[in-house]
Amino acid sequence: MQEIKIRYVVENIQHNISMCEFTLEDIELGAVQDWIKTLPGNGNKIIFKDLFTGKQDKNGKDIYANDISDKGLIIWSAEYLGFFVKLRNGESIPLYDENNLEIIGNIHQNP
Repeated sequence: MQEIKIRYVVENIQHNISMCEFTLEDIELGAVQDWIKTLPGNGNKIIFKDLFTGKQDKNGKDIYANDISDKGLIIWSAEYLGFFVKLRNGESIPLYDENNLEIIGNIHQNP
C-alpha cells in the first residue's frame, strides 16, 4: 500500500512560513501539533495541507500538490480525481504521464 503523506504549511503572525511532511500514522499520533508547538513566533496556524502525489521527481524528491515543476504547477483535480501538471500554456496533463519532472519550488515559498 502506498504511504499517505501530507505536507503541512504553517504561517505565524509575522508571516513566516514553515513546512513539514507527515505520514498518516504521524498525524494520528499528534505529531503535527507537537511540531507546531516547536515553531518560533506567535499565532502559528495551518494555512495549507498539500497531499503527496505518490510520485517522485527525477532527483528522488517527493512531489506534492502545489509544487512547481520545470513544466508547470502540480494540481489536484476533484473533477477527474487525479493529479495533473498545469502547463504554462494553460493546458493540463495527467501527472502519471510525466516521468522526467524536476521540482523547483512550491507556491508557498516560491510563488
